[in-house]
Amino acid sequence: MNRPEFKLDAVILAGGQGQRMGGCDKGLVELGEQKMVQWTLDTVRPVVSQLIISCNRNQQLYHSMADQVVSDQLSGFPGPLAGIQSALNVASGSHLLVLPCDTPWVGKELIHSLAQAAKAHPESIIVAELNGRMEPLHAIIPRTCAASLESFLQSGQRAVRFWYQQFPMQSVAVAHAAELANINDREQLAEAEQNLRQRQHPDAG
Repeated sequence: MNRPEFKLDAVILAGGQGQRMGGCDKGLVELGEQKMVQWTLDTVRPVVSQLIISCNRNQQLYHSMADQVVSDQLSGFPGPLAGIQSALNVASGSHLLVLPCDTPWVGKELIHSLAQAAKAHPESIIVAELNGRMEPLHAIIPRTCAASLESFLQSGQRAVRFWYQQFPMQSVAVAHAAELANINDREQLAEAEQNLRQRQHPDAG
């Protein structure tokens, strides 16, 4: 039987409560004169067919940035799997690239490596790996996994890793740890701003 053509959609997860950021919507926090989520969107958009943002507030603002916006079907901020579920339900591609909104330095090389692995192993979940540790929110998931995820969530389970373990998995090593540096609080945001200024103006000061 012929495999369906590989077609990659992406979901950027911006549905959390941002508790360590004082309850702010992290995707909309300013970083280098643009919204934090926009850094990832700019990197991903050229390589995917459809761009989806998963969010549970400020939906109208996010609508202007993506092809589709989805919200959790389960109440109470149940975690990233709920956002992935909603995205799988509207995706049209054969596979879904999953990225969080708070790792703005993710590069095209890593996304390309994940996509190449997904093409080579189309029935597997492809997960980024840093220093031997799985990074489950930097992954590519076959859309055929959608029904399984719905059942998993309905059973009350929420752990991303446990759901992944139901499927064949392939890992892709992350070459540069800085790509996965996430921004969870104001201190990390200030550090990211400083690093960004240094990269943009290396000779200043």
